[in-house]
Amino acid sequence: MTARILTTAVLLGLAACASAPAPQASASDGARRRPLTEAETCDLIVQVAKQVGEGPFDADIKREGSRGIDCSEQLKAAGLAIFPASRMNAPNVQISVQDRGWVFHEPRFTDDAEAVIVLDFVCRALCGHGEEVTVRLQDGGWKIVKRDTTWIS
Repeated sequence: MTARILTTAVLLGLAACASAPAPQASASDGARRRPLTEAETCDLIVQVAKQVGEGPFDADIKREGSRGIDCSEQLKAAGLAIFPASRMNAPNVQISVQDRGWVFHEPRFTDDAEAVIVLDFVCRALCGHGEEVTVRLQDGGWKIVKRDTTWIS
């Protein structure tokens, strides 16, 4: 009988947790629930691209399991050069050694104010490398707080 009461209490507790609303960030702390809209994602990517420094940048932000996010308008508006990475694998396309640039993957959030972005620097020669960049929401903008190399060719 005691085990049955305990099981019922646990199940009622789990049901209460499942039906409780998710905690919301307050407007005062500047944090917002994720995921971002495509426009917000592009804004984050532009802010990070400016901090990465050297360009150009692929405007098609890679997403897992779905189509990418097109950030070409935002990158152009920010004055950043665009690199069409899709050309690298296209058949019968002449690509020069100067065809190189950064490919961004969709941010993965660790909390409302921190995300990890995978970046790949692709090129024709043995100069490519990958990074995992941690960004933090500070003073109303996204700032790189950590860069780790994940691969190198």
